[in-house]
Amino acid sequence: MKEKGFTLIELLAVIVILAIIALIAVPIIIDIIEDSKKEALKRSAENYLKAVELAIAKENLNGEFNPNNCTIESGITKCGDKTLNVTVDGEIPDSGEFTLVNGTIKKDSTMVLTYKDKSLTYSSGKLVLGEADLTKYIKLGGICKVVDSNENDTIDVGEKTFCQVNDENNYTFYVLSIEGSNVNLIMERNVYYNSDTDYGLADETHTGEVEWISKADFNDDSTWKQGPGGNSGKGPITAMRYLYNATKDWTNVPNLKDANRELPGIETISGVTKMKDKSGNYVDGFELTNLKARLPYSSEIADANGTNSYLYDYIDLNGWGINESYKPENSITGINGYWTASAAGGFISYYAIYIYNWGSVNADALDMTGVGVRPVITLSIN
Repeated sequence: MKEKGFTLIELLAVIVILAIIALIAVPIIIDIIEDSKKEALKRSAENYLKAVELAIAKENLNGEFNPNNCTIESGITKCGDKTLNVTVDGEIPDSGEFTLVNGTIKKDSTMVLTYKDKSLTYSSGKLVLGEADLTKYIKLGGICKVVDSNENDTIDVGEKTFCQVNDENNYTFYVLSIEGSNVNLIMERNVYYNSDTDYGLADETHTGEVEWISKADFNDDSTWKQGPGGNSGKGPITAMRYLYNATKDWTNVPNLKDANRELPGIETISGVTKMKDKSGNYVDGFELTNLKARLPYSSEIADANGTNSYLYDYIDLNGWGINESYKPENSITGINGYWTASAAGGFISYYAIYIYNWGSVNADALDMTGVGVRPVITLSIN
């Protein structure tokens, strides 16, 4: 007996039916996935708020601690005058603010938590998810949001920015200088590097201390320690390599552009950064591929001197008699400053220039203790 197969019309009918089912089912599945993401974000926010209240309760065990408000910047929670160590099962907000009464967070519209492009607040006692309000921000380089503090729709030196340097980390930077269509941003704090699995933001445990140029990198014992500070003729090889390792996973940040502003200095061509010595020759063995950040130049921080607190925040300020009118909010014991790419009097000098404690711009020994690196990145204005 001859078996009968499907006719072309029957096959087309089945295909049409499957297509109709797909048209109906796919949007429903997408909605379910989106709803799941929203609910997960709400759970993360709830867990975060509970973790903050728990952290405040723990602080109270060490003495009275009753802050009225908390802020979040780059995932770091600060309540009153303390930075809290908040451990949470889920995501920590990138930014936000909320008020407290006797250690309990007020669940009202004054609470705003921002996760990238989403924001959460309370309405009628429930967490409500919406789009983050970015109207006060100017986008920069596709990865940063500049807080337009002057509300003039322009980018100004000293304005705060939030930059998504990779898929995991959103850090705070400040506008350091503007050069045509490019903006140079300096990170709000130093970074450290111990290994490819141990690096990040410098703190009291990981101070990120590094020499401007080490004796091994200078490779000439007879001249490295000439004079009281050493010979800086080869530039900040050690500090730059350290900075490179601490920031090489900043995949969202474009590679460093040619930044040969102060000769001799650094030069980046086709993604490869080289350094020149005092004679203008390339330093042997110093080549960094896809460099993301550089050291600031002394000319960029020359106006610090205690007036621009963002340039010397997160540095050890204890016991230095800082003028309270411009004292920065944060101090980290053991971090005394950060290097610039410049040397006093050029690369022939015995001293390297760094920013120190209360914003003083100093020149001192190439192996000055407690001095680290603070990244500067360059982005184009959108």
